[in-house]
Amino acid sequence: MASSDHDRVRMLFHEAVELQEEEQQRFLQQQCGDDQELLSSLQRLLVHHRPDIPLLEVEEARDQSQTASGTQALNSSLPPKFTPSGTKKFGDTMAEDLSGAGLGVLERQSQILSRTSRDRFTVVLLAMVLLCLLFSIAAWVYSGVKQSVRSSLQQTMQALLDEQKLAMRTWLSAEQRLAETWARSPEVAAAVVSLNTTAEQQTDLKTALQNAPAANMLQDALSRTAGTSGRYQFAVWNREGTLLADTCPEHADLLGNGTTEFGASLLSRVFHNQTVLWLPSRSGFISGASELSRPTHQYGFALITPVLDDSQKAIAALLVTSPEQRAQLEQLLEKARPGATGDTYAFGQDGYLITESRFSDQLKTVGLIDETPKGSSSPAVRVADPGGNLAEGYLPDRDRNVWPLTFAASSAVTGQSGSNFQGYRDYRGVPVVGVWTWLPEYRFGIATEVDYNAAFKPLRPLTQAFSIILGILLLAAIVGLGIGMASLKARRRATIDRIGPYTLRSLLGEGGFAHVYLASHALLKRPTAVKVLKPAQMNSRNLVRFEREVQLASSLTHPNTIGIYDYGSTADGRFYYAMEFIKGLSLAELIEINGPQCPERVVWILSQICRSLREAHNKGLIHRDIKPQNIMLCRRGGEPDTVKVLDFGLARNLDSGATNRVTETQLLIGTPLYIAPERIVDPTCMDPRSDIYSLGILGYFLLTGREPFEASDSMDALAQTMNRTARRPSEQSPSRLPDALDRLIRDCHSRTITERPESVEIVLQRLTEVQFEEPWSASRAAAWWMKHRINVSSAMERVAAVRSDRDTAPLPQPKL
Repeated sequence: MASSDHDRVRMLFHEAVELQEEEQQRFLQQQCGDDQELLSSLQRLLVHHRPDIPLLEVEEARDQSQTASGTQALNSSLPPKFTPSGTKKFGDTMAEDLSGAGLGVLERQSQILSRTSRDRFTVVLLAMVLLCLLFSIAAWVYSGVKQSVRSSLQQTMQALLDEQKLAMRTWLSAEQRLAETWARSPEVAAAVVSLNTTAEQQTDLKTALQNAPAANMLQDALSRTAGTSGRYQFAVWNREGTLLADTCPEHADLLGNGTTEFGASLLSRVFHNQTVLWLPSRSGFISGASELSRPTHQYGFALITPVLDDSQKAIAALLVTSPEQRAQLEQLLEKARPGATGDTYAFGQDGYLITESRFSDQLKTVGLIDETPKGSSSPAVRVADPGGNLAEGYLPDRDRNVWPLTFAASSAVTGQSGSNFQGYRDYRGVPVVGVWTWLPEYRFGIATEVDYNAAFKPLRPLTQAFSIILGILLLAAIVGLGIGMASLKARRRATIDRIGPYTLRSLLGEGGFAHVYLASHALLKRPTAVKVLKPAQMNSRNLVRFEREVQLASSLTHPNTIGIYDYGSTADGRFYYAMEFIKGLSLAELIEINGPQCPERVVWILSQICRSLREAHNKGLIHRDIKPQNIMLCRRGGEPDTVKVLDFGLARNLDSGATNRVTETQLLIGTPLYIAPERIVDPTCMDPRSDIYSLGILGYFLLTGREPFEASDSMDALAQTMNRTARRPSEQSPSRLPDALDRLIRDCHSRTITERPESVEIVLQRLTEVQFEEPWSASRAAAWWMKHRINVSSAMERVAAVRSDRDTAPLPQPKL
């Protein structure tokens, strides 16, 4: 037909489709005259677009108020596709055989529930909604007040910590400059040079250093330099790491010793002209062969600064410390202790306190530190979580040396600053809230904490009131739920509990035109899924589709295809069929709980789907709705990862032509992103390669965890399918894909039908050619199910074998 004739057909069709049948005939005779070819073309087109047949097959109840103009607008958007028709429609006889009495039984069955039961259920439902609303309001108010208190507390504590951090840095900088001033005194440098000369010339180094006049010269020089600023103690190491002098009497035997590995690392920074802070730690000895009579960990710190010669080269390292320094540090932190239960403390890289705890008496009571003589320092406490509240009598079952650091300390020692107002345990095991920071230049952290109960004490009355309200609401909800469950059970017993030879146990799912129940056969007792047509959907179209679904699916026997056991209708006119009860996961649920799958497993799954489709295609059946929700993974015969292809309700028989009333109009049914482009152009298209397209999109989804296109609605999805080319899965997959698999998926979902594999047999052959170092196997599948058994346990309780009739939505035909 010429292009001008084609345009004329389209124009006349759009005008004629709006007319009634008699008016159409007159209009066609008037416009076509003797042009029989034009008349025949228009008549064939109008067969597929009669005004009395809806354009869309709708499984949900339709709004009967839809105007004729709305239907005509949808019809006018269809492309001119012509399909011969005229043979008797399959299923018409069955629809005509439905007697008025049979339909009347179904209508009466849908009204079994009495008015009293309905009213009671409505009242209970409204009461539950009201209770949920009240609970939501109470929870919202409580959450808002708690968040306000938490925010205010956090701002206050953070301000205290920031102020303390600034004061700490200012004070330490001043102490550093003071120590550097002493170390740069010419008298100190001269004494250090003399000690170093003694160390180079003497063989009995310890005795020589103990009796060296230069040691007294150094102490006098430092005393004069320090003046009355405090009772300072000093120690000096030369560049070789030898301890030349130490004013602490306990360290007299250490003179002449070299450094530890820790000491060498610390002093190397000093000999690079840095002033460093030394904090007590388990491995923090500077001189080797150290044996101290006091505990290893003591509160306090020391500054180590370089002694320079005339050329500004570091010739020695000078350590300076004093009790006054430790007292000043304590005073700084005491100023930032909030309230009666708040504490601000400093701790080193190993988690030990470098300041004395505010709760020293409490720590002695619970045994974390021992009693010490008056005037002496207590051993430092490690900021570790004991696992419970020691103040309330908790007894740890592990040694304190293996306790993990508290939440604040473990975060700070990694160099992070932060806060926690949800609550965590401090080194006493008491629940607290807190803020903390890390001073990287000094390598210690500061934390400010307050007992949790004291911090949120203003919320206590509100919490009690909320608890009372919650208790009342829960009690009311339990009563209401009990009444509602009783009503639902009564309703279920009154409507359906047995159908044919099957006893219905529970409702598994509900679709647009059918319910699905878990049932058992009266004699065989095996679990079975029974699909029952809804009374409201008892019309000729749905009855034909229901029967066709059973006939098509029951003709397939492959192990990877859902098995049909039985079909029939009850004495009161309920149509049903029974099928396998599949306890497993749909591929959609698999991706939801485990994300994109490895290529080996995808090949394993796709191969089984291909074997199922191969049997269907060989019998002239096209599935037309391959998607993740219609593919199940389950265990069959002890074999994990067995695939089951479900829902042949949309299948078409290649040999049926246009004789099926369900599909005689151009109905576009399926899941938008999985519909092949040729089916969007012509919904009556019958080509097995449409299933191959859907299979390619499914493979893309399994490898990447997403569809190729992100559509806002059905029309957008159809438009993208028609106009965009999907990317290769290798561009989106988190795993490295074999080139052969990447090409195969790309070929399968090609927009051009001729570029796809010609059959699923070829797809299956190409899948077997994909090489892996470790192919997927039953043992790997079993290991996966064992590993993820907790995550999939809830999903395994749902039956997805027949859920697709609720997942599939009829789609409008786009304007092309």
